[in-house]
Amino acid sequence: MSQQQVVTIQLGQCGNQVGAEMFHTFAKECTTSSSSDVDYSHCISDTFFRPCLDGQKMVARGVLIDMEPKVIQGAISDAKKSGIWSYDVASSFAKQSGSANNWAYGCNFYGP
Repeated sequence: MSQQQVVTIQLGQCGNQVGAEMFHTFAKECTTSSSSDVDYSHCISDTFFRPCLDGQKMVARGVLIDMEPKVIQGAISDAKKSGIWSYDVASSFAKQSGSANNWAYGCNFYGP
């Protein structure tokens, strides 16, 4: 059976927070599933995480994008603290210090 691979693009504070929670839920399901759910567990881990060597944390297939580095750093830090999964730090991008939740400011000063 052909296995699908999913890469999430987590954009902005909400996208990064929801994406981190989604990966955390999937990682918990992979590590706590019963022996009868082995196929399900492998399906989740192969679809949403990169293959890892035995004993290493699963690495999420996610790209984190935000204007504010603090949001991305928080998501990466929380993932590491979980002890079961992490993000690849090279898969994140933050440009500025943020626009203080002001869309017009961000659009006019950092936009096109």
